Amino acid sequence: MKNLILFIIILFAILGCKKESNSEYAQDDSHQGFNGRWKLVESRVSPGDINYIVTDKTKDNIILHFKSDGKVSSSQFTCEGDFKYYEETQDKNLYPYNLSISFPCRRNNSKVDEKEWRVRTEFKDNNTLYIYNSRCIEGCSEMYRRLK
Repeated sequence: MKNLILFIIILFAILGCKKESNSEYAQDDSHQGFNGRWKLVESRVSPGDINYIVTDKTKDNIILHFKSDGKVSSSQFTCEGDFKYYEETQDKNLYPYNLSISFPCRRNNSKVDEKEWRVRTEFKDNNTLYIYNSRCIEGCSEMYRRLK
């Protein structure tokens, strides 16, 4: 009988405990805007039709860190860069954008000099950021999730 009571107490203790999320991603809405660390989790590219090719990017471990002073760092660059967010969309006719990011160095392991991007951004919620490359004719985007 003692064993049965002890078993029931242990069972309630185990089942009654709230499991804490071990996710690396922010779960609450306490953060807003760009400031913070963001991880690339997905890319979408259209091959020319209405379907998108979706690729999981979590294993690439690409992190963007936007800071409140307008500085940005990336796991893809060895130097710190700058970013500027525009409330109004810029260059609405040709390549619309509302975020510019520039780095004074080259991307890691790259011979191509990609130092500045002008992209269109959209927040799905406070913890999900979409970055759209406005130079893609058929459409392409990257989805970032805010890290804790």
